[in-house]
Amino acid sequence: MKKSPLPIQNICGLGKKTIDEETLVKLLRWHFGHSKFRGKQLEAIQAVLSGRDCFCLMPTGGGKSLCYQIPALAKTGIVLVVSPLIGKLLFSFFVHNLNFKLHKIICSSNNARNMTRHFSLHLLSALMENQVMALKEKKIAAEYLSSTQSVQVKNKIYEEVESGKPSLRLLYVTPELVATQGFKSKLTLLHSRGLLNLIAIDEAHCISSWGHDFRPSYRKLSSLRDHLPDVPVLALTATAAPKVQHDVMESLNLHNPLVLTSSFNRPNIFYEVRYKDLLDDPYVDLCNLLRSYGDICAIVYCLERSVCDDLAAHLSNNGVSCTAYHAGLKTKLRSSVLDDWISSKTQVIVATVAFGYGYFRQLTFNDH
Repeated sequence: MKKSPLPIQNICGLGKKTIDEETLVKLLRWHFGHSKFRGKQLEAIQAVLSGRDCFCLMPTGGGKSLCYQIPALAKTGIVLVVSPLIGKLLFSFFVHNLNFKLHKIICSSNNARNMTRHFSLHLLSALMENQVMALKEKKIAAEYLSSTQSVQVKNKIYEEVESGKPSLRLLYVTPELVATQGFKSKLTLLHSRGLLNLIAIDEAHCISSWGHDFRPSYRKLSSLRDHLPDVPVLALTATAAPKVQHDVMESLNLHNPLVLTSSFNRPNIFYEVRYKDLLDDPYVDLCNLLRSYGDICAIVYCLERSVCDDLAAHLSNNGVSCTAYHAGLKTKLRSSVLDDWISSKTQVIVATVAFGYGYFRQLTFNDH
């Protein structure tokens, strides 16, 4: 039987009153297949639906995206999701049921940042496209805007946003786009029609000069509160020390926010360190380890493109379903490699450290 969205207009009613848990769980089960919320998800969802700002600190894989996806389904209108231009460099991938094998980390943060810049735009576009595609498969109306799209595609999305009755529920954008006067005017129009329900700022620690991923473009997001004073703001992050948390909330001008923090203890993650210098042959050791898992989904991180190519070739020659992924590949080939891994045609991907941010796959193994 073809799945159809739940009738949103019959769920919410009018105004900013809190929606009961039973109704929200119904949305969760129907669209995402989960029987209950995890951690602080429900508190965050009910806060923003009631019109309250919220700062939410959850570990990677804690389900932060549901904190704005469920509100998007519970109210007629659009939820704006602001995503960073360059993702986290390490440990930044979607995790649900994860067994995590960690070998000796050999990455230099400066070198990693330099490599990331080479193809951050491609990763951003691929990330947003992947998330939007996953939502559309669940019959959720979502779109993204990025500089990699054609003018025709962007204009079509803008027409939808500016229509009096948009069917769109989630719109993913970059902080750079939000800072432009043209886009701000579109948000103002949405707001005047009562159709801008929530602004969700992902990787919110990027706004803080005290954070390790400080992004100057994020600082401009503080102007959103001046233009849209009564639209609730949801700030989400997986990494923020107390000083950074305070700076984020102050910089975004959050009004009496509900502050939610979750434990970073991950009982389903297993860490193991193997020192390369003590191994007879690291390539053979890794190959044997991967093959011991059988049907595996894995990412192996390397510092250099040439190492990615060499290791992928070695693993493939030894019976491991494996492909390299890095900025040196042509765009068409890179997209094909990514699609094959996401669709499980390829079990193992060997990549430079920028890869992995936000892709929705259940990992069995991750190696650095």
